[in-house]
Amino acid sequence: MKIIQIIGFYLLFTAPIFAQSDLQILLETIEKNNKTLAVMKNKNEAYILQKQSENKLTDLSISYYYLPYGVFTSPNYSEFQIGQEFDFPTAFLGKKKWLDSHRELAHNSFSFHKVAVFKKAIQLYRKWQILAKKKDLLATVFNQVKEINTITKSLYKQGEKSLLDLERAKMVVLQEQYKMDQIDLLLLDVQRRIQVLNGNKEISLKRNQEAETVYPTLNYKDLWNERRVKDPFFDRSESQIKLAQQDLKRTKQDVLPKITLGFNSQGYEGERYHGLFAGLRVPLWSASSKVKQAKVRLISIEKEQDFIVEERKSQLKQDFESYQKILKRYRDFKSLFANLKSLKMLQKAYQLGEMNFSEYYLQLSFYQNQLNQMIDMELELAEKHTELTFFTDNTN
Repeated sequence: MKIIQIIGFYLLFTAPIFAQSDLQILLETIEKNNKTLAVMKNKNEAYILQKQSENKLTDLSISYYYLPYGVFTSPNYSEFQIGQEFDFPTAFLGKKKWLDSHRELAHNSFSFHKVAVFKKAIQLYRKWQILAKKKDLLATVFNQVKEINTITKSLYKQGEKSLLDLERAKMVVLQEQYKMDQIDLLLLDVQRRIQVLNGNKEISLKRNQEAETVYPTLNYKDLWNERRVKDPFFDRSESQIKLAQQDLKRTKQDVLPKITLGFNSQGYEGERYHGLFAGLRVPLWSASSKVKQAKVRLISIEKEQDFIVEERKSQLKQDFESYQKILKRYRDFKSLFANLKSLKMLQKAYQLGEMNFSEYYLQLSFYQNQLNQMIDMELELAEKHTELTFFTDNTN
């Protein structure tokens, strides 16, 4: 339920960026078909069943003795006994808490891996959308260079353009066609990676053109506080510590004697004795070293989790600072890019003879280089944004 709420918040506050319904449908589909999650779910079920079997009573002990051989004058001797070994009541209750800790750890571990799958799916979806936008921009360039090629052919026939300009125009068309083919391959690769997350089942993606991408300024403290509360990683860490604590308690309880209760019937035909019996099994030699091991393990897990928390906090800080720097560059770059001469103005200037083909191609190449840099920055920005805001329900 917690994961669903997190995804809901994420989709709600990123709706201006990407189509909410499309992404929601994609995540629901991946959740059903992802093989890693399916395998992990089955492993968790088997794991819990195994732990439940460890929390059962020991097998019932039944024995029967019949002694017809020997030197005696009385009838043949026989004996029947049935017994059951029990933990102390406190130990039995402790095992139940121990089993609950295993269930909690299995649940939180599954949630942790589920978040990882969803996060990767969102990053790939956003990457596909940005590359699709890049393809649209490249298609605009490609269409223009084809028009320029047509214009150059016409001007060449009129004697206004040289054969060299004509050959260059043809070459540029081939270059732009190659760029279109390359972006198609990139889109196909991203789509295939999404399909892997979807259990290798085919999935269709469509370009979202409803809204311009918006990347907000973020607040590090808010990001960390939200993550500390909602990230299943921390729930899993707490579950690991709880389980280690329960392991220690259970190990201490194993020092308590085992109680055996049963029924016994023995004697001869026509003369038998019936009654109850009780016994204790005291683990004097095996328990002390196990308790020490459990204590060391608990201390080790607590220290390890403290270190990992600080490490993740440091990584979040690093990602946040990187995001802020990229965001500033991206905004500046986008603002400058908007002020560049449009492709239509370049085409008009070439057609009117205000620039030769070399000058036109130089301006076109500069335009494309800036476009590529801006798209590359957006790809990195989108990946960082997803990583930072996945658990945040308020993007400020």
